[in-house]
This record gives sequence, structure tokens and C-alpha cells, in this order.
Amino acid sequence: MTEVDESITFLLSQLANVRPSFRNASIAKVQQLSGGAINRNDRLQLQLDDGSLSDLVMRRGRGSPVPGTLRREQEFQLVQLMFHAGVPVPEPVAMVEADQTLASFFHWCEGITDPRLILKSFGSLPEQPLEDLSGQLGKVLGAIHSEKMASCLNNEHAPLFGERPFNGISASIQTLQEGFNQVQSPPSYLKFALERICEEASRFTNKRPAVLCHNDFRLGNLMLSLPSVSEVKGAEPIANQIRSSSHGLFKAVLDWEFANWGDPMSDLGWLTAPCWRFGGPHPVAGFLPLEPLLVGYRSSMPSFDEAWITELSFWQRFAHLRWAIIASQQGERALSTKDETLELMITGLMTASIVQPVVEHYLGRAIESFPTPRYRPVSHIRPDKARALAHLPEFNTLLREAWRLLRQEVAQSDQVTGRLKYQVLVIANALRLAMASQALPSEEVRQKVSEGEELSRIELELAHDLALWSFQP
Repeated sequence: MTEVDESITFLLSQLANVRPSFRNASIAKVQQLSGGAINRNDRLQLQLDDGSLSDLVMRRGRGSPVPGTLRREQEFQLVQLMFHAGVPVPEPVAMVEADQTLASFFHWCEGITDPRLILKSFGSLPEQPLEDLSGQLGKVLGAIHSEKMASCLNNEHAPLFGERPFNGISASIQTLQEGFNQVQSPPSYLKFALERICEEASRFTNKRPAVLCHNDFRLGNLMLSLPSVSEVKGAEPIANQIRSSSHGLFKAVLDWEFANWGDPMSDLGWLTAPCWRFGGPHPVAGFLPLEPLLVGYRSSMPSFDEAWITELSFWQRFAHLRWAIIASQQGERALSTKDETLELMITGLMTASIVQPVVEHYLGRAIESFPTPRYRPVSHIRPDKARALAHLPEFNTLLREAWRLLRQEVAQSDQVTGRLKYQVLVIANALRLAMASQALPSEEVRQKVSEGEELSRIELELAHDLALWSFQP
């Protein structure tokens, strides 16, 4: 149970001011939910004045906002619109402000979002229910992209995003460029990838009107309900459960902070991009087939043209680049916030591995990471002092053994789950990357080697940063 701090109590008092049913409510339990590098989400179980229980999620900003994300009130208004339009989202409750903190409240939605748990749980299901679930994802995404939704936003809710752009591709490229412009020190390979993506997009002849794009429609933001153990034994009972309601096992679309006008293919590329398959072998989120997704999508989006799918590989590269830009923003954001800085720093170090396939595609060749020497930290201790400390373990040995212990605990202990497991893995990664930073060539050496052609510098920087991220003690 998360400690109930004063900020939670105060925000709940503000909720009671706008929703009288929550007056005199007492807090039975508070749980900070795992994930959420951009926003903090707390589950609040409240006992109301009439003795009944209410289960809510309180959503607040965390540190400085990421450029290009919606303000708290914009996101809340958008989720309200989606809820009333029949899109599966958590039911909005209220929005409050206290001490310059904006918080939005939603009714708790039961389900799972952990990508690897979803892949493990659904991976053994028969083919038919997986096809049905893929179709449902497509149907919901098509409803979000629909002309009805776009017209509603453009005519009745125009202040949310501004006037609807005529060209969806241009709108998505503009969002990408604006995100890149917010990166203060972009590596050369990120700039190279952006230039090539923009150049390829400029040659597209298929111009589509912009639609409402979720812009983060992928596992982690898609809440599913697990089928029961008895249902796993056969396809038909699961299929019945999936079809039993309008959305079946698909419970809710979460985290709308990146929503904006854009090209409909950008969401399809994001959902099917390798970087969002979490190691799964299938094209849709790592565990679902593509064709049923498109059938479901077409049922809600009649303007869908089969020719769009010829662009899918481009939009998957677009997804990798956009995620790499966001990762870079997160890394730099760690310098200006006190919340979750370790997690954000590690996210920033992922940039090279995320954008690698994009750079390799446009270069036409694979890029190997630097070979890393055996980890030997540079000693800054005088020889006479070193002799006095000879009985102590080396610094690298302490780091390596701490890293191994944490990894072992995660692998073997049933007690390390949920948010605790996530935090332990973050710390283990930080130790590994600290060792890597000492094992790789210094910045001075890199600069000397990279003198010459611009392309050589791009490849060198990418090779170095890939070695940093993939380093194993």
C-alpha cells in the first residue's frame, strides 16, 4: 500500500467539492500503479459516506511535461468525448486543481496492461479467439479515426487540437519535426533518420485527410481481460467470451496524452512496429495477426483503402523514429525534474537501439556496435592509497555483483512483482550502464576517430551508443 501523503488527501478534498457523493469519503487503500514515466497514476479505494466502496484512478503529471503532450484538462476532455462516443475508455469522474497541481479522476477499470504478461497469457490461445481480438482492436482504432469523430472534434471541440489539417501525412511529419526540435542535443544518427523519413514522406502521392490519432496505441496502453483457466482449454468458450460484449476481452484504451491530428496509418504503424511487439513473433503487438485487424478497422473506417498497406513499412520506421525522439526527450527531461530521474535517464539511453533499424534501412547496411573491452574502471587513487585499500573489492566487482544479485532476485523470487519488480530492473539496468560507460572508448578518442566524412560520424556515434546499451558485464 502506497503511503497516503498530504497531496492525495488535499486533491480528494477538492474532488468532494465538485462531486458531492465523495464528501466524507475515507481512504481504504492507495496504490501507486506501475509504469507511467510521463504521468503518475494512483489507485484509490474509498469508502463513501453511505458505506459503499468506490474504486478510482487519480492521474497527475510527473515532473516537467514532455513536449507535444496534451495538457491535463485537454486529455480529460478528450477521454470524456471518447467515453460518450462509445470508445472503450475508463469512465471520467472529475478534474480538480490544488496548489497548481491538476489531477483527473476516473473509475477503476479491471484488466491487465503488462505487455509481457499479455503475451504470455494470450500466446497459448487458439487461433480463432486471437483473430477475434485483433478484429476488435481494429474496430476500435477505426472508430477513433472515423470521419464522424474527426468532424466532431473539428466542429464541436475545435479548441482541443485546433483546426483539422487537410493532409494527414503532413500533420504527422509536423508532429515528428516539432518533437525533434525539442531535443536539445540530438545525436547525429537521429538527425539523419529524421531527414530520410521526411524525404521519403515528401514523395508520397496518396494524400489523406488528417484524423484523430491516439499516437500511443500499443500494448501497455491497451487494457485486456484475461480469459479464465477453464476457457483456455478450448477455442469456442473463449470466442464466446470475446463476442459476449461490444468489445469482449478488450476493456479500455488508456493514456491519451499524445493524441493529435495525424495520418491514420501512423497509429497502424505504431501498433505493428517491431519496437512495440515486446519480443513477440506476430505483427500486431507481438501476439495477434494483421489481416483480422484490418478487417475490423475497415468496418469502422469505410474510407480505408487496401493501397494504404503498401506504406506500412514506412509507418513502422516512422514509429521507431518517433519513439526514439520521445526517448531522447525523456532522457533530457531527467535533468529538469526530481521525479523518476533514474528511469528517464535509462529511457534516454535506449535511443540508439530504437532508431537503429531506421538508420540501417536508409544506409542500406547493418551497423555493428563497438566491441567492448573487459570492464576495467580507471583508477583515480594514488599508488600509496591503492596499497592501503588492497584488501577491499574492486569497484567494478561491487557493481557487477550488485547487478547480478538484483537480476537473480527478479528471476527467482515470487515476492518481487508489479511495481517493485519494475523498480528493481531499473536499478539493475542503471548498474549495468554505469559499468558500460567506463568500458567504452572516451569521448576524446571518439572525436579523433570520427574526423572525416559526416556519414562516418553517424555510424560511429550509433555504434558507440549501441555498445553502451547492449553491454553485458
